[in-house]
Amino acid sequence: MFAANTVLFIALMIICPYLTGVCVPVKRSGRAATGILENWNTGMLVMHAVFEILVLPGTFLGLSLKKVSAAWGFVLFVIIAAGAVRAVRMLRDRRQKGALRQERQREERGLPAEGRGRVYEVILLLLVAAAVLFQIVYVCTHAHYDDDDAYYVGMAVTSYYTNTISAFHPYTGAAVPLSRMANYVLSPQPVFWAMWAKITGLHPAVLMRSVLPAVYIAWCYVVYYLLAKILFRKFSRRLEFMAFVLLVSFLGGYSPASGFVFLFIRGWQGKSWLAAVFLPMFWYLWIALRREPDNRFLWFALAAAAWASCLAASSILFLGPVIFGAFGLQYLIWRRKWKPVFMLAACALPFVLLGVCELYLVWPL
Repeated sequence: MFAANTVLFIALMIICPYLTGVCVPVKRSGRAATGILENWNTGMLVMHAVFEILVLPGTFLGLSLKKVSAAWGFVLFVIIAAGAVRAVRMLRDRRQKGALRQERQREERGLPAEGRGRVYEVILLLLVAAAVLFQIVYVCTHAHYDDDDAYYVGMAVTSYYTNTISAFHPYTGAAVPLSRMANYVLSPQPVFWAMWAKITGLHPAVLMRSVLPAVYIAWCYVVYYLLAKILFRKFSRRLEFMAFVLLVSFLGGYSPASGFVFLFIRGWQGKSWLAAVFLPMFWYLWIALRREPDNRFLWFALAAAAWASCLAASSILFLGPVIFGAFGLQYLIWRRKWKPVFMLAACALPFVLLGVCELYLVWPL
């Protein structure tokens, strides 16, 4: 039963984000807005962002986990249903135009070279894939315990069994006001996985400790590959970049707080995703936007990433404006154009709004 539920969860984590990303109702253009990984990555951002947007009013209105999950499921169902239709149309168009666009796709996607270069790329690809798979298997089959385990896992288990959202303290089980859990009320990622535990039939503690790290380790390296994709045109250079990132991850044990090690030992905690997934995500999207400042798809992805990161950890509420502000200042000095700066400010609105809400929870008037 555990194996079947785990396979179901992994399958849903592959299929649902891809179909969601395919269906994003935003005009696409440029190299950074097309492709399977781009669609999957965008879908993951949308799934997290939609839940964050829905769970916040549900929390303050005292709605049950079931009602918020139903609303989230309805929104995702609409998006995925439309995404399935769009995916069929995309495949049909690609088959019809495949022969004419093959050379262009080779240049844009960095397809493998010929001869010895192809052999080198295949070997490097296998090594990178093997290293990522080793990390996933090792993390999911070993255990690490720290003081935050009881809070994150306890919060998910409490929501799972009581059908509530941030209503009971995960340490004591006592009913508490929202102000007692201010840091987690606005970033309730354990509640997100309590919902997925209901969907897949996995116990939330098992899901978070033994299955969930696989998703976020894979997502971390997807983000780094997308970054490599906009930095390098040759497929071999992208693989060399990934090999370097993996080498850094294997040598990152100098501190338990380093980005990769934090992800490996606390992969079920939202703050580990913030360091290993969302911060590189912001850099990837911003570098892409510097090259294509009028790309609506990338601006949509950045806005979704801002909302999704708020689900992960409340520290982004104060770190996010600093990062986006630095991006805007750099662009203003470089190009002396205000429009992208205003767009960045609009994308940063979730940080400001939720930051004010957290201050109110901590220090009510």
